[in-house]
Amino acid sequence: MKCPKCQTDNPDTQKFCGECGTKLEIICSNCGCNNPPQYNFCGECGHNLILPSELAPKDLSLDEILKKLNLTSFMLLVNSHTIEKIRMQRVWLDKKVRKRQKTKARCWTG
Repeated sequence: MKCPKCQTDNPDTQKFCGECGTKLEIICSNCGCNNPPQYNFCGECGHNLILPSELAPKDLSLDEILKKLNLTSFMLLVNSHTIEKIRMQRVWLDKKVRKRQKTKARCWTG
């Protein structure tokens, strides 16, 4: 296991780093519980400690933030346009259905 403080590789059976003396433990990415280095699963919640945990989100540069904002704005614009188009089609279809129902009603009443 790699020491979180000095990055020295230590055998999985050790409880403390052989180089700097830091306590070696695996912190569960699911519940935050400390686990001995030899554990494969969290003793608290059973989460797999061997699988790589999700990467922490990196800090975005100003350019990346602006790109995301522009993309989000574009997506909102497209979505609102699509929603409006669907609404208009529904209104048109409802009118057609009502007109057809009126025509059928006239036919039945003669």
